[in-house]
Amino acid sequence: MEPSKTPFQMPNINDVRSEIPVFIPWRFFVFSLSLVIAIVAINFFIVLVYQPTFEKSKQDVEKQIEDKKIAFEQTDRQKISSIYSKLYFLNAALPNHLLASPLFTLLEKNTLPEVVFNSFSFNTEKSSLVLSGDADALQTLVKQVFIFESLKEVAGVSLTSAALNKLTNRFEFTFNLALKKDFLVFKTK
Repeated sequence: MEPSKTPFQMPNINDVRSEIPVFIPWRFFVFSLSLVIAIVAINFFIVLVYQPTFEKSKQDVEKQIEDKKIAFEQTDRQKISSIYSKLYFLNAALPNHLLASPLFTLLEKNTLPEVVFNSFSFNTEKSSLVLSGDADALQTLVKQVFIFESLKEVAGVSLTSAALNKLTNRFEFTFNLALKKDFLVFKTK
């Protein structure tokens, strides 16, 4: 191409070379190729040499896990069986078990302050309670009997004895409380 004589003229597009050379230095190519070959060789070596060792270790660990799992399951089964049998027998025994605490709560809430109990006897078979004590007046004793008769937990009240003690000037008494059968039986919530 010859330079044109006019300074502002554009060069002819057909005169420009269209090939752009791609240049990779041969040393870089050799280094990259040897690096790829080395990585492939190391991986191949690891697969051939260490894989059986890794597989054996993996199998040993899996066997240990399975052994622990079986031992753990047997221990758990025994514990669960023991707990279940205890709960089963407890559930069977509780309906026949009588609780005394509701009886004391009943007496505490429904006893007049002027009445004092000296003796307490409870028959579980008959669900009856024999109370002995003293009161300051006969009217107080009658009020106490009426209070016990009005309770829904009490089936009946019978005054078996009442007498005035001349030394203390108090009325000594004994009466029976017949309690309802289900009053003292354990109830599940």
